[in-house]
Amino acid sequence: RARPAAAATPAQILLVSSTANNQGLVFDAQTGQALGKLTAPPASQPVNPTGLAVGSDGDYYVASSGQHQILRFESTSWAFKDVFVAAGSGGLVSPQGLAMDGAGQLYATSATDQILRYDSEGNFKDIFVDGSGPDGGGLKGPRSIAFGPDGHLYALDSAHKNVLRYDGVTGKFLGDFTT
Repeated sequence: RARPAAAATPAQILLVSSTANNQGLVFDAQTGQALGKLTAPPASQPVNPTGLAVGSDGDYYVASSGQHQILRFESTSWAFKDVFVAAGSGGLVSPQGLAMDGAGQLYATSATDQILRYDSEGNFKDIFVDGSGPDGGGLKGPRSIAFGPDGHLYALDSAHKNVLRYDGVTGKFLGDFTT
């Protein structure tokens, strides 16, 4: 199955993850024409790619849920660049959703009911949201995440089937956005 996972990039490219065939697909955002796919050597090919994000550097980031890591691809050639976040870094397990903030920090959901934050070099920074913590809002089964126009982080809570809102700077739970 394929699902849109990112908006058009500055180059008017639309990225779509296809979990059925383990690919990141690239389309022209205006015409819908297929342009190609993110390419990687077999050992680095995404397994069950879910979340996609575009960095401030223009590179593409893919949550490879089956490998428990986040891969980086070049924006012009769509070629594999590196493992941006290694399996287990900061407790990363089966990432589903990715989001980038204006400072180039990457946020990733983890099957540990957390949202983890990494710096612009892929180094673990902190647990931004802990679903079991006092400011976690009971987050369970986080999937998609995105920063809204208000600067807050929104997270799809798959266990409770709602969207939760967090302060985009502190990670403090602000309440249910939808129920």
